[in-house]
Amino acid sequence: MSLWIKQLCKTSRVMRTALHLPTSEIVAGPGPMRVSLHQGDSIIGQYFVKIAKGDLGMSMIRCEYESMVLLRQIIADSVVRPIAWGTCSSEPNHHFYVSKFHHLVDEPPDVSEFCRIAARLHILSANLLEQGKITQPMPGGRFGFHVTTHMGAFPQDNEWTDSWEHFFARGMRRILAYETDAQGRSEEFDSLAAGLLDRVIPRLLRPLETKGRIVRPVLVHGDFQIRNVKRDTETRQLILFDAGSFWDYNECELGKWSIARFGIGRQYIDEYHRLVLRSEPVDNWEDRNILYSIRFNLLPSAHYPDNNIPHQLALADMRYLVDKYADCYTEED
Repeated sequence: MSLWIKQLCKTSRVMRTALHLPTSEIVAGPGPMRVSLHQGDSIIGQYFVKIAKGDLGMSMIRCEYESMVLLRQIIADSVVRPIAWGTCSSEPNHHFYVSKFHHLVDEPPDVSEFCRIAARLHILSANLLEQGKITQPMPGGRFGFHVTTHMGAFPQDNEWTDSWEHFFARGMRRILAYETDAQGRSEEFDSLAAGLLDRVIPRLLRPLETKGRIVRPVLVHGDFQIRNVKRDTETRQLILFDAGSFWDYNECELGKWSIARFGIGRQYIDEYHRLVLRSEPVDNWEDRNILYSIRFNLLPSAHYPDNNIPHQLALADMRYLVDKYADCYTEED
């Protein structure tokens, strides 16, 4: 038991209840728990506790805590309150994350509410950043994060960068390497990866930052999907949890929404863009969305190489984009 829980429970009786909830936690450990604090027969507090092992587990735990703290700065009424993270005193190889416990409704959120939270997060974070009202450390650059965040169990490259194109390309290069490690090398995949990096990304992303256009950094949740946005049974509000945030480009967060297995789809995308307009050049939006979705198929493929479906979906999209943008980017594009 951690020192934090010991201090909290000095005058209370603790009841630990195992939770059987979907979670993105991959690092082996005891799993998520509900910790109930009792005084006599009364429950005086309930907390969600997640445990992870090893250096990777500690990094993932810290990532979630730092992400949730910053999300709370921006849209506090829609985010689970993080309380602490640290190392368990009795098990130095085990690390904990503690947040407020919520009873949640396990049903798809209303489309308009779901999209309104995403839009609020993106718009308010961009505004607060430009006004200098973000208290998080930002040592340099416009895109990145002050700690390593994770895509599942894979660390993300969050080194600060001024260019959106460069930031995305560097992250995609790392994801392509994870995929190669998991699935093995193939001549076709290597060729498509090179085409994606050398031609497609410049062709689709560079116009966002040329001809007077700029990309405003926004704070993204990092895994904004239906399973991480649930309704609190007491307040009836939708709340976000299980984040892996960083300063990113708002349209990139929607790459996951167009993939059928996530159950989000075009209705959500169109509603979001009713609140936040598509970036210019709008004619490139569909292909930009396909580009962003590729990473969300490569990641499960790299995590679970025996499941070939995400790999094939990513390959199909890579073929389409590389074939369409066979020529290198020019300033006239």
